[in-house]
Amino acid sequence: MNAPEGNIINRRNFLKLTLAGVGTSAVGLYLFCEEGDAVNYSDPAYLYWNKFTQGGLNLENYLILCGSLAPSAHNTQPWKFSIKEKEISVFADHNRSLGSADAQHRMILISVGCALENIKVAANQLGYRADISLAPGAEFEKTGICAKVSLVSEDQPGGNPLFDSIFKRQTTRSPYLAEPTPEIVKSSMMGLNDFSNVSLRWFDDSADLASMAEINSAACVSFTKDDSAYLDSLKWWRYSREEILKKRDGISIFTSAAPAAIKQYFQYGVSPEDMAGEFGRQGEIDLMNNLFSSTPLWGVITASDVSNISRLQSGQLFERIFLDATRQDYRIQAVNYVSEQQEYASKFKELFRIPNTDELLMVFRMGKAELCEKSVRLPLSDIIV
Repeated sequence: MNAPEGNIINRRNFLKLTLAGVGTSAVGLYLFCEEGDAVNYSDPAYLYWNKFTQGGLNLENYLILCGSLAPSAHNTQPWKFSIKEKEISVFADHNRSLGSADAQHRMILISVGCALENIKVAANQLGYRADISLAPGAEFEKTGICAKVSLVSEDQPGGNPLFDSIFKRQTTRSPYLAEPTPEIVKSSMMGLNDFSNVSLRWFDDSADLASMAEINSAACVSFTKDDSAYLDSLKWWRYSREEILKKRDGISIFTSAAPAAIKQYFQYGVSPEDMAGEFGRQGEIDLMNNLFSSTPLWGVITASDVSNISRLQSGQLFERIFLDATRQDYRIQAVNYVSEQQEYASKFKELFRIPNTDELLMVFRMGKAELCEKSVRLPLSDIIV
């Protein structure tokens, strides 16, 4: 479909207007005055976000539903599950990877770790202890299996304070308010880490914030120049609401804080060729620089070894932080440009005083912002084998 008539600015300048926060009415002077399509949360692609109770689902299926609401790189949802009575086996689905943008499988394992944590939290809420046995690397390479979860009924179920956050959590790709995060919030989240080989660090002084913005910006530029990685990640970009609802995965302009007019423009005026070229690459750089400069707190997760188990555990920890942040009305966005490029990972560790032998696993933004649109989810029939 062609762009709406009246487009008298080029795409690059339009994007600059977007990033500068120009209101819908001002942009309409240049383009059009129609509102962007509103999200329909009654569509099946969104219904799992409202499944606060088990309903007619059996225990295992409901826990998998909760697991599927976890964050994943580019909303690839790279997981599969198989079920026995009171047991769930969790697999990585390599058909849903970012390809060369995740060549070492870090992001796919972290994503699966997030799903594991949701299963654990939901099991606690329903009166079960979830005993998680993580699979060694050899089994993962052979079959894709990541973990087995055994469900044990508790005599005195206590619920889980993070359960409600499973259904409220979302990745928030928008500028955050310039408000410092109280020390009690950061320290309480540090206390969520019970993994001996995984570490969480916070960075929020002015010098570190400037350094974070600078190195993440440089890594973002480098990423957009890597055709293989950039184009593999672009496969998960969705261009229209129709495509989102059909595929039920991926990321799009609709889950951002962009005004309605910008979302409408992207739906009708931006092609795959645009996104693969200078418009898309420079647009990603401009967008991320805007977000980097409006981040009051950065979190970093590392591991003292390089292993699949540590990557899965870092995903579990990240999701705990995410759920707790949601509970306290904070927003989070993972930023993977540095961790997925060895040159920048090494520079990052040196810059932020992290042992060179540690594996850099997660870098994420945290702060206050309005909620954005939720992402879609695959049906259980697609992820249970």
